[in-house]
Parts: sequence; C-alpha cells; structure tokens
Amino acid sequence: MFELIRLLSILFAVIWGLFGYAIIDLTVLLTWNAWFVPVLPLEASWGALLTFFVTVPFVVVAVRPRRWADAAVMGGIAVAALVAGAVLAADAATLWIAGVLALCVGGLAIPGSAGRRSGELIDAPPWRGRLDIPLLLLGLAAVPLWAPYVVNATAGADHLPSDTTLGLDHWPVHIAAGIAIPAGALAAAFVVRLRTLAGSAAALSAISIGVAMAASQGRPAASESAHWSVVAVLWGASVLMAVIWALQRTPRSRRFRERVDRASSRSTS
Repeated sequence: MFELIRLLSILFAVIWGLFGYAIIDLTVLLTWNAWFVPVLPLEASWGALLTFFVTVPFVVVAVRPRRWADAAVMGGIAVAALVAGAVLAADAATLWIAGVLALCVGGLAIPGSAGRRSGELIDAPPWRGRLDIPLLLLGLAAVPLWAPYVVNATAGADHLPSDTTLGLDHWPVHIAAGIAIPAGALAAAFVVRLRTLAGSAAALSAISIGVAMAASQGRPAASESAHWSVVAVLWGASVLMAVIWALQRTPRSRRFRERVDRASSRSTS
C-alpha cells in the first residue's frame, strides 16, 4: 500500500505541477516576461493555488505515504474553493478542474483508507485539534483582507482582460485562491497536523499574489491597490513566522514521537 500511495502521489504531483501548469505559471514571477505583466496576478493565483495547495501536498505524501490524508484535506480545500470560484464567476468550465482534482484526491484516499482499516497505514502523527491563537488571529484577519479581493475578482471576471491555460479562464481560479488562502490559515490554526502544510500554503500564496498585484499596478488585471499588495505580503510573512513560532512551541516530547513515527514510516516503506 505504501508503494501504491507513493506512486499515485508522484503521478498526481507531475500532473498538476507540470501538465496543470502550476509551477510554470508560478515561475512567471521569477522570469519577469513582459508578455505576462498585464495578467501577472492571474498567472500568480493559478500557479499559487495549484502549487501550494495541490502539488506540494502530493510531493509530501510521495515522501511520507502515511500523510496521505493531509494531501486529501488540502486538495479538498482547493476543490471547494474552485467550485466556489466557478459559481461566482459563472464559469462552468472551471468545474472540470475541480472534478479532476476531486478524482485525484479520491484516488489517493481509497488506498489510504484501505491501508488504515487494515492497520498497515496508521496515521502518523494522529489528528489533533489544538488551537493556536496567533494563527487564529491571522486567519480571522484574512477574512476582511481577502473578501474585497474575491468581490473585485468576481466583478472583474465579467469585463476585465482574461488569461487562459489549457483553454480555461484564470478568473475563477483567481477567485478560488482568495477563498483558499483564509481557509488554509484557519485550518493551520485549528489542526496541529496541518499547521505547517496549510499555513505555508496560505502564506506563500498570499505573498505570490501580493507581489504580482504590486508589479501589475496600472494594468486592468490589478484589481487591488498597491497598499493592499503590501498588506497581503506582510500578512503572508506573518503567517509564516506564526507557523515557525508554533513549531518552536511544540513540546519536545511530541516532536520526538513524530520523528519516531517518520522513522517507522521510512523503515516500513
């Protein structure tokens, strides 16, 4: 079961990271191609959502098959956000992305659940809900920060210049990113097991979109101001620091047990 989950995770990571243009669109921020400057926020949001919420979790599971449920939850957040983005933008085509991602999440969850029932795949570490106050406050602050982004992106989807990947409009995915980011921050605040993965996904997505929005000021796709861009980047950096601080405050005994679990996972696989 370990090898099947690892193989599926590698396959899904390649599908979304390369063929889904997640990493390719995200690297537009680094290559600084003048062709993409007018739609840089749209490129960044597509790349950020599909890289940090989808591709990276699959890569993590490829290394640690016991963490299959982590990728399933992160994928579930992305699916829900994509469905919401499709509805708000009135773009049914985006539902294809959500549907394919849901199939990938299900394809990983089936062998994972079977292995869990058979005792071959015991969750490591176990699921725990321990509230982290700094991350909770940042997650709550994300709502008023990203709500205007979602509203403006929904309005912009009707008349602003668009960008396409695989024949699909970026605006619904742009909206979805603004929904997934607060959801990821709140998941990190409440669930110890998802703290690093969800918190980092929310933070890095916010920083990517904030930088892209700042670089595209004056262009139609820059639906938010330069001030908003700075706040988005600062918020993302704050979430990263809160995640690191939360890890530092994790009791040593717990970190030791988690290292033992990881060592056991490697030896079993």
